[in-house]
Amino acid sequence: MLIIGLVTGVVLGALLMNLVVEEDKKINNLLKKTINNLENDLKLANSKIENKDNLIKDLQEENIILLDNSAELRSKVTDLENNIELLSNNSKNNKIKELISDSESQN
Repeated sequence: MLIIGLVTGVVLGALLMNLVVEEDKKINNLLKKTINNLENDLKLANSKIENKDNLIKDLQEENIILLDNSAELRSKVTDLENNIELLSNNSKNNKIKELISDSESQN
């Protein structure tokens, strides 16, 4: 009887340990899936950040180009205004002077 109780105890203990090990395997697999999902989410977030950084860099470069272009255009406008003033001052033709003064009054 003692032997049957001992064998039954060992068998029940082995079955119980098997259940615990199986449950641990399930938990480990679930944790691995969770970790993989979190790593994928992190990669996606980093990719989005990198894309935004690239967009910001491109916009900053475009802004610099636009500022340079606007400075160049302002300079050209100033040159044209100076040329108009020279033309007006050096012209003996009254019609040209009238056109220039009409144009300046409209601006």
